[in-house]
Amino acid sequence: MFIEYSAISNFTFLKGASHPEEYMNRAALLGLPAIAIADENSVAGIVRAHKQARKIKRLVLERKNAETIGPPIPCEIKPPPSVNITNIPRLIPAAQLIFEEGIRLTALPQNLCGWANLCRLISKAKTQNTKKGCKLTINNFLKRHQDMKILIHPPHPFPWTTCIRDWLQNIKRLKQELALQMHFLIVPVYDGEDQNRFEYLI
Repeated sequence: MFIEYSAISNFTFLKGASHPEEYMNRAALLGLPAIAIADENSVAGIVRAHKQARKIKRLVLERKNAETIGPPIPCEIKPPPSVNITNIPRLIPAAQLIFEEGIRLTALPQNLCGWANLCRLISKAKTQNTKKGCKLTINNFLKRHQDMKILIHPPHPFPWTTCIRDWLQNIKRLKQELALQMHFLIVPVYDGEDQNRFEYLI
C-alpha cells in the first residue's frame, strides 16, 4: 500500500506543477487510499483538494446508486465514455515546513488541535515577517508541535562539511522534544555511498 505524504501542488511557486484537484483525481484513478497535499510553508492547496475529494465521493456514490436503482441498461446501448472511478481517496492535510536553521520537515496534523496549531504557526510566521515571506524557526515550531506527526527530510544534496554537523545538532534538538512524533525519511542517491551516509545520519 503506497501513500504519498508530501505532494507539492502548484501553490508552491516554481516547484509544484499540478493543481490540488489533479492530485485528488489521480489518487482516485490509481486506487491510492490517501494522499497528503503538503505545500511549502502553506496550507493553501488543501481547500481546493478538499472540495475535489468531496466531489469525487459524490460522483462515486451517485454511480453506485444509479446501478442499483431502476431497470438495467439494455445490452445494445453502450455506456457513455467515462473513467470508471470507484476509489475515494482520503485527503490528509499537511505542510512542508522550512526552517531558518536549514531543517525541512513535513507536518501531518492528527486532529483538529494539530490542524489549528499548524495554521497558527504558519500564519504567525508570515504576518511577523512580511519582507521574507515566512520565517520559521525551530523555537517557533516547538511552541506549537502538539498533535502532529513529523517527517524529517534529509539534507539534499548531502553536504559532507561542517554544515551537516549543524544540521544533525538541530535534529537532535528536535528529537529530544518530539521523539515519539518523529520519523526520518531516507532517500538513496545510488552513488555507492548510501550505506555510509545512512549509518552516519542515523
